[in-house]
Amino acid sequence: MQSNIDLVRDDLQEFPDSWIELYNDSDEDVNIQNWIISEFDSNQGGWRITDSVVISPKSYLLIYADKAATGSHTNYRLDSSGCAVYLFNANGEQIDAVRNIPRQPAPNIAWGRINDGNASWAHFVTATPGSKNTGRIANILLPSPIFSQAGGIFRDTVTLSLSLPAVGPSGVALSTIHYTLDSSEPTLNSPVYSEELKISQTTVVRAKLFHPNYLTNRSVVHTFIISEKDFSLPVISISTDSSYLWDEEFGIYCRGNGKYGVIGYGTDYPANWNNDWRRPVNFEYFPLGSDTSVLNQLCEIRISGGWSRLNPQKSFIVYGNKRFGTNRFYYDLFKDKPNQEIKSFMIRNSGNDFWYTHFRDAAIQLFLGNKVNLDYQAYQPAIFYLNGNFWGIQNLRERSEEDFVLANYGLENIDVIGNWWGELKEGDLTAWNQLMNELRKPDTEKDYQWIMNQIDIDEFINYMILQTYVSNTDFPDNNIVMWRPRQTNGKWRFIVKDTDVGLSNPTTHNALEYNTQNNNDDRKLFNTLLTQNSFQKEFYSRFAIYMGDLLHYNSTSQIIDSIHSLLEPDMPDHINRWLPEVGWGDLDRWYYHVALSKTWCNRRNVEVYKHLQEFFQLGTIMQLKFKQADNLAGTPDVFINGIHMRDFGLDGSYFQKEIIDLHYEGDSPLYGWEITKTVDSITTVETFIQQDLSYEIVEGCTSIDIMLVNDDDTNLPKQHPPSEIKLFVFDNNIQISNLQLPSIVSIYDISGRLITVITTTDWSTIIPFSQKGIFVVKIQNETQRLVRKVVKK
Repeated sequence: MQSNIDLVRDDLQEFPDSWIELYNDSDEDVNIQNWIISEFDSNQGGWRITDSVVISPKSYLLIYADKAATGSHTNYRLDSSGCAVYLFNANGEQIDAVRNIPRQPAPNIAWGRINDGNASWAHFVTATPGSKNTGRIANILLPSPIFSQAGGIFRDTVTLSLSLPAVGPSGVALSTIHYTLDSSEPTLNSPVYSEELKISQTTVVRAKLFHPNYLTNRSVVHTFIISEKDFSLPVISISTDSSYLWDEEFGIYCRGNGKYGVIGYGTDYPANWNNDWRRPVNFEYFPLGSDTSVLNQLCEIRISGGWSRLNPQKSFIVYGNKRFGTNRFYYDLFKDKPNQEIKSFMIRNSGNDFWYTHFRDAAIQLFLGNKVNLDYQAYQPAIFYLNGNFWGIQNLRERSEEDFVLANYGLENIDVIGNWWGELKEGDLTAWNQLMNELRKPDTEKDYQWIMNQIDIDEFINYMILQTYVSNTDFPDNNIVMWRPRQTNGKWRFIVKDTDVGLSNPTTHNALEYNTQNNNDDRKLFNTLLTQNSFQKEFYSRFAIYMGDLLHYNSTSQIIDSIHSLLEPDMPDHINRWLPEVGWGDLDRWYYHVALSKTWCNRRNVEVYKHLQEFFQLGTIMQLKFKQADNLAGTPDVFINGIHMRDFGLDGSYFQKEIIDLHYEGDSPLYGWEITKTVDSITTVETFIQQDLSYEIVEGCTSIDIMLVNDDDTNLPKQHPPSEIKLFVFDNNIQISNLQLPSIVSIYDISGRLITVITTTDWSTIIPFSQKGIFVVKIQNETQRLVRKVVKK
C-alpha cells in the first residue's frame, strides 16, 4: 500500500505512510535478520532488518515504509505515483521483487498478489494486511457523489441533496451512497442516503460510494457552518474521526490512559498530546467575506508546541501530502507574503500567551517583520471549527523549519539547525560544526573575518535587536532556528519564533546583559561578533534609530491596536468557549493584558537607551529627531544610519560624541540637511547642501532636529560643493578628490589612535599610506564632512 491514510496503525501508534507485506510460503520458520528490503534492484541500498524477526510458516509480516528508520520501519516511503520493491536475504541474494507497481488509484487501496504467492497482481477492493489475500479485485475507481450545495457559512437551515455523477460505472445506484454527520469516514455500516438532509446546526457531512465490484474512493467532505453572526476573521474547519483526537490509547488531543503517552513538556505523567503522532484530516479554509471554501483537501495534522500542549486549546501543524492527493496548499494564506509554496503551516494557540492577549508573538514579530531584512513568521488569525464544534480563535502561522525556507525562498537544498545543541532538522551538521568549532576556539585563535562571512550579519543584527528589545528570556538557549543554503558562501540566517515571553519581563530588564552573561554555546556567536568594532557600531547605531522609528511607541502600539481591533469582535465567543474549562477570565481581563503590552512598549525605550549606553560605554544620551519639511518637493527616500525613514519620521535618542550618517536617494544637490542643535543651552542651525552627510554629535549636545529641505528654500548661508568627496585606496596610497578648500584629513587606527593629519589646499590630494589593517579616514571643511572606514590588505 503506497498511501496508507488510516487503514493500518503500527507499533508506534502512527498510520505509516506506506507498507509492504511479506508472506512466508514455506513450511518452516524464516528469520529475516539482516535481510534488506529496497526500492532499488541493488542490495547496497534499502533498509536492513537488524533485529531478529521470525516469520512463521504460512504467516505474514508488515514492513512499514515510513522513513522512521527503526526496527521494521524503513528509512524511505513508497511513491504513490509508482514504484518497485526488492527483497534480499542476509547474503545479498535477491529473493523476490515486484516491479512497475502502478499509481495508487486512491488512499487505502492495496496492490497485491491474487491469492498468496500467486504471480499475478491487482488492486483489491478490500485490503487484508496481516492475513490472506482474498476478496475481489478491481481496476475501476468509484467516482465521488455530487453535493447539491457546497459547504460554507450560512445563517439558516440548509437543505442538502446528494446525487450520482452523470457518468459512472454500471450497477451504481443512489443506494450505494453512504454518509456520516459526525466527521467519521463513511463505511458500509454508515447510513445509506435516501432523502434530503436538513442541516440546522454546524455539521460536517462526509459521503462516498461503495460497490463490491469497484475500488472505493476517499469521501467528499463539506462543513456547513450555521451562524447568526458575521465573522470578522477567516474561518477554518478541520474534521477527522473523533477517535483520532479523543481515544484513550491513540487520540492525539487527550491525556489518554497512559499506555502510549509520553512524559514531558511540563507534565510528570504520560500524556498522548506529548506525542508527535500524525492523523488524517480534512481541511477547509473560508476567507473573510467568502461563504465558500477556497481550500478543501485531505491532509494530516499533529499536535505541536512545548509546554503549551497543556493548554486546553492546542496547536496543530498541518501537512500537505502527495500521497493524500495534494502536497501543497494552493492559496495565499498570508496576505503579506503572497505567492508562497506552502507545504505545511501551523494552527497555533498563541503558546504561552494563550491566557493573556492571544497574539503577543505575532505582534512582536510584526514590529520589524516585513519592514527590514528579517525572517519572521507570517500571521493570520482565524475562527476555528474542530469536527463541527466552535474552537475559538487560533492563529495561522508559518512554520520555522525547512518548509519556511521553501515558502519564502524556494530553496530545498539547505541546512536547518534547531537550537545551539545542534538539533538537525534538514541537511547535515557539517557547516554548523565548522562554525561552532571556530566559535569555541580561544579569542586569540578565532578567525573573526571567517566567522562574519558565515553569517548574514545584516539579518542577524535585526534578529538580535528584536529579541533584545522585547526582552525574550525564552531565548537564546531555546527557540533558535538557523538555516543556510547548501552552497559555496551560503550564509546562516535566523528565523524568529515563539517570542511569547517577550513584553512580559520588567521593562528595566537588561536583555543585553542577559544575552551575553556567559559564553556558553547559545551565546558564543553574539559574544564573538560583539568583539568586532564594526559589528558593535552597526548594532547599537541601528538599534538606537529603530527605537525612534519602527520600535517607537507610535509604531508598536499601532500594531498592537490593529490586531486588537481585528480580534475584538470574536474575542467574547473565544473567551466564552474556554472560560468554563479554565477560568480564563472575562473580556475586561483581555483588554487589561492588551493595554499592559502597550504600556510595556511605552516604557521600554528609555530603559534600552540606558542599556546601550552602559554596555557600549557611549556618550551622554541626547534627543534625536528627523522630519521632512512640509513643503518639500517630491518624496526622496531618506536613510539615517542606513535605515530607511518612513513618513512618521524619527523621534528617539542618540549619544554624544557619536556620528550620524545621513543620505537621501535621487539627484544631488536638490535637497539640503537643516540641522538644529542645542549645545550648552545654545541653539544653532546649520545647513549642508549635499547628499551624504556624516554628522558628529559634539559633547554637551542635548538635542538635534534634522530636517530635509529643498535647496532653494534654505535661507541660511551655505556652499554648494562641486560634488561628493571621492575617496579611493590603491597600492600604498589614499586618493581624495572633489574637496572644498581648505580641508583637514585625519587618519585613525581602529582603536581611535590618530595616525596622521594633513591640511590640503588642493581639491585633490594623494596621501602615501603603506600600513595594513582597518583605519578610519575623517575629512572636514566648512561645508563637507566625510567619515569612512578603509581596509588596507
